Amino acid sequence: MPDARRALRSNSGDQHDVRGQSHSGAARRGSDPLVHLGSAAEYGVQPEGVPITESAKPEPVSNYGRSKLAATRKIIAATNDGDIAATVLRVFNPIGLRAPADSSLGAPLIS
Repeated sequence: MPDARRALRSNSGDQHDVRGQSHSGAARRGSDPLVHLGSAAEYGVQPEGVPITESAKPEPVSNYGRSKLAATRKIIAATNDGDIAATVLRVFNPIGLRAPADSSLGAPLIS
């Protein structure tokens, strides 16, 4: 279980307090908004070829996905409470096996 604790600490815990105590101070209300990069892993396994919407139920299956979801939830709660200005972007595999071959990210996979 040490990997689970390390993932949780890295992605949602000891690194910063999202209510304005980040190392850079960038999340404080009234300053530039924080952009948090979430992950597709927050949703867990989903049917292939079916778009995932924001209303999809997050069901992460990995320590990484669970820790990213915990961080996302902290950011959303702090934003809803008015403590910070933030946006969460959930990144969905910008580079990988299914990247379109004609895209700038998929072309290097083919060559």
